[in-house]
Amino acid sequence: PIYGMDSGRTPRFGQEGQTQELDFQGVFRIDPDGSLRCVASTGFSNPNGLAFTPDESQLYIGDSQEGLIWCYEVNADLSLGDRILFVDQSNDDRRGAPDGMKVDTEGRLWTTGAGGVSTHAADGTYLGVFEMDEHAANLTFGGDGFSTLFMTAGTSLFSIETAVSGIVPGSR
Repeated sequence: PIYGMDSGRTPRFGQEGQTQELDFQGVFRIDPDGSLRCVASTGFSNPNGLAFTPDESQLYIGDSQEGLIWCYEVNADLSLGDRILFVDQSNDDRRGAPDGMKVDTEGRLWTTGAGGVSTHAADGTYLGVFEMDEHAANLTFGGDGFSTLFMTAGTSLFSIETAVSGIVPGSR
């Protein structure tokens, strides 16, 4: 399956002639047979950023408008179950909000957001931030060993070598 979100942001960012087609913001799944299912449609204002844990038993969903990252249980039928608040950046005065997300092979969540790129352990413990002069928008692991972290910002692309590897897409 493929997961994605409709954050409903088009009207808010003033793209002329574009209207919001749905009356909610949601997270969706496209199944192998091509069917589309809404798997989450309540409890957030602007879903923006998705990442699975290494075993795909949990799904992180960022809410850029509220400054929150939620962690949902993934049920055996691939529906989403209970959720917990994983990260709260709502009172952080540094520039940025949860946006791009990736998980490394150790289960740490890397996310663009307040102040740059933050890292949290699998239990939610804050591990630190790579501060950036520009607003970090998205990130991905790549390069040899999948240990280079590439980060996009307003006008730049940054990269750093890490001591961990990201999850290789399609490796499960």
